[in-house]
Amino acid sequence: MEDFYIRPAYRRRGAGLGFARAVIARFPGPWTLTQYKAKTDSIAFWRTVSASGLSRKKTTSAPTAIRGVKQSFVA
Repeated sequence: MEDFYIRPAYRRRGAGLGFARAVIARFPGPWTLTQYKAKTDSIAFWRTVSASGLSRKKTTSAPTAIRGVKQSFVA
């Protein structure tokens, strides 16, 4: 997945979390996601997704030099 965007009108209503869960459930296995440092809402969103019962392995987060934060988990 290259981009994940939820229109502002649908944010904080569960639409993004539901869609992310559906995509991850359809493609189980290891996932690595990178967010820009300045996108703190995005970083928090993906931490919520990985902690929402989808992950069979603990989520790891690591800073990256170019983009910001890299998060990895197994679904």
